[in-house]
Amino acid sequence: MPDRYDVIVSGAGPSGSWTALRCSEAGLSVLLLDKREFPREKCCAGGLLHRAEVLLGPRADGLPVQRRIGGISIGMDGQTYRWSTGELGSTVHRSELDNYLLTLAERSGCETRTGARVLRIRESEAKVEAMVEGKAIEADYLVIAEGTASGNAAGTLGPYPRGGLINAAAIMCEGDMGWGESAGFLLPGRRDAAIFASAGARICAAFPVRSGVVLSTVSGSSGPSLIKALEGVARANGLMTNGKGCCHPIAVRPRTRLATDRCLAVGDCAGLASPFSGEGLTPSLASANDAAEAIIDRSRGLSSSLQEYERSVRDRVERAQMIARITGEALHLALRGRWARSLLGGLERDQAFEKAIVSVARQEKGSQAFLLGMLPRLPALLASGAGG
Repeated sequence: MPDRYDVIVSGAGPSGSWTALRCSEAGLSVLLLDKREFPREKCCAGGLLHRAEVLLGPRADGLPVQRRIGGISIGMDGQTYRWSTGELGSTVHRSELDNYLLTLAERSGCETRTGARVLRIRESEAKVEAMVEGKAIEADYLVIAEGTASGNAAGTLGPYPRGGLINAAAIMCEGDMGWGESAGFLLPGRRDAAIFASAGARICAAFPVRSGVVLSTVSGSSGPSLIKALEGVARANGLMTNGKGCCHPIAVRPRTRLATDRCLAVGDCAGLASPFSGEGLTPSLASANDAAEAIIDRSRGLSSSLQEYERSVRDRVERAQMIARITGEALHLALRGRWARSLLGGLERDQAFEKAIVSVARQEKGSQAFLLGMLPRLPALLASGAGG
C-alpha cells in the first residue's frame, strides 16, 4: 500500500464504491477502504428504484437482482388495492449489491482494502492524511462514506441537525402475500392499528425477494420496538418471520457541512435518506456521482473548490426531503379512519395516480410532481371511491 494517493475513500457501501470507481476511471489513483471484510451482511429493505439503476448506467445490467418490481399494491385490513405500473425497479440483498459494486471498483483499477479502518483524519492546506492500521496515508482528497454513525464525518464535518436521525428496521419473512411482482405497502387498519401505533410507524413496506418478503418501516421510535411491530404485522398478514430482524439509524437531514476544502461526505454519511420511506440508495448513488465529478474537476484545474458539491447536493436533497415530509403527512391524514377505503378505491381507478407512481420511481423530481399533482385532487378521489 503506497503512502500517497489522489483519492482515499473510506467506506465501501454503494456510495463509496461508486465514487471510487468514477474517480479511478478518470485516471486518478484511488484507495478504497472498509472496516469490515466482504461480503458482509447489511441491514436494508433492498428496494432499488429504476432511477437508482439509471445512475449505474450499463453496469446495472449485472446487478444481483432478487426480483423485478412490476407494480404497486397497498394492503389494509385484508383488502388489496393494485396498480399495474410496469417495471419500477428491483429488489436486492445489500450484501450482494455491496459486493458487486466493490468488485466493479476493483476492476476499474482502484486499490481496495477491507478489514481496514480509518482511525483519524487530518486535513491541511496541501493534503489530507488518514491514519490506517498505524500508518499515515496521504491524499489530495478524502471521501467519507462510512454510514450514519461515522465518527470521522462527525469530527470533520459536524453533526446532523436536531431531528436528523430516525430508525429503520427490516425483517425477512417466509410466505407469499399474493402480490406477485408488486412492491407493497401495508397501512394500519382496524386489526393492526395498535401494532403500528406501538412503534410510531405509519406505513410498512413489503418487498418481494426470491425466498419470501422483506418487511420494513421507519420512525423515530427505538429499533427493538420497530422490529416488534414488524413481527406483529407479519403475523397479521399470514407471514412467518425468518430471523430476528435488524435495525439501524438513518439520517434524514444533511450534516452541518458536506464538504471542506479536501474532504466530503456521501450517501447515508451525508444525511440524504427520505424521511417518508427511508429510501437511500438513489441519493447515495447520486451523491457519489456528484462527489466524483467535483473531485475530477478540481484535480484537472476546472474548479478551485469542493463547495459546488455541497451546494448542489444540499439544494437537491433538502427540497426532496421537505417534499417527502409533506407528502408523508398528507397521506397519513388522508388515509386514516373512515376516509381510507374511499380514497384507496378512488386511487385504484385513477390513471393519473398510476402515472404519478411511475414518475416517483423513474425521475428525480417525481416526488414533487406527485405532491403537486395529487394533493389538490384528493376531494374528487374521495368522492370517486365512495361512489364506487
